[in-house]
Amino acid sequence: MLGGVVAVTVYFGITYAADKIDIADLPSGVHGEEIDGMIHQVEYHYGSPMYYNVDGMLKNQSVETYPEDIISYFPDPTLGIGSQIVIKRANEVMVVDAGKEKTYRTWTNNIAQFLVEKNIEVGEMDIVNPNKDQNFSQLFTMNDRVVVARDGREESVSWRTNPVVAKIEITRVAVTEVKEYEEINYKTITREDASLERGIIKTEQDGKKGKKELVYEVRRENGAEVNRKLIRTEVVKEPQEKIVIKGTKVVVYGTGKATWYSLIGGNTAAHNTLPKGTIVHVVNLENGKSVDVKIVDRGIQGSAIIDLSDDAFKLIAPLGKGVVQVRLEKM
Repeated sequence: MLGGVVAVTVYFGITYAADKIDIADLPSGVHGEEIDGMIHQVEYHYGSPMYYNVDGMLKNQSVETYPEDIISYFPDPTLGIGSQIVIKRANEVMVVDAGKEKTYRTWTNNIAQFLVEKNIEVGEMDIVNPNKDQNFSQLFTMNDRVVVARDGREESVSWRTNPVVAKIEITRVAVTEVKEYEEINYKTITREDASLERGIIKTEQDGKKGKKELVYEVRRENGAEVNRKLIRTEVVKEPQEKIVIKGTKVVVYGTGKATWYSLIGGNTAAHNTLPKGTIVHVVNLENGKSVDVKIVDRGIQGSAIIDLSDDAFKLIAPLGKGVVQVRLEKM
């Protein structure tokens, strides 16, 4: 075709207008066409008479086609006089499924129909954004419909092949029950036994920890946990108490006088017969005060049964008292 024409070019919702342009100046013969409510890219290519099939003509022009595209031509390439090839492009839809991107080509306008067409299964709890009930044509903004003079369009506007008309995000949701277990500490029960000497402790029954089951409702989105709620607990094993027997029987070494001396310090004492290192519970029979002392010395003179350090003596009586009646008990 020769000469100039008045052209109005629509490309994916944006209309470019020019006064007089040559056919050769059109950007690869590309324009937008509304088909079933959607704007689709339509391309006009002129095949060379050197090729006798459409594939060769398109390959010569480095034009890539896809199975979803609709291709028509006239006249038949086998005539050897060249052909006009019209390619109606299926629109591209990007699907981000659980964070993974994949691009599909479709002639479908409705999102739900598109998902069925592409065998993309969506569970009852899964989230589809935009909503499945929407049409792709509803997602156009006002900017998609603006008419712009071709001479004034910015360089960033390109004649791309099959631009993405919509992006669908699918969030995969799973709600499951998760069981966890916690130990239950046992209690220690202490029982006194008057038949056992004071200071003797026996374990009658070992303690055993119990086990508690906790069941959580866990919500995951795209495999990542986003919420956890405790829905029930159950004791699956009761703890066993530890039973300790503590002796309370008092063994008396004797009663008598207690004196004090200052050659030793701390809670210590001298005794003529008890082995050194023995711990003795000394009780003042006059006031009930007591002190525990360690036997570290010998050599008591007179009638006293124990000679306390001054530090120990003053805990049960004033040093000025000098002598007190005491009872010596085994610890």
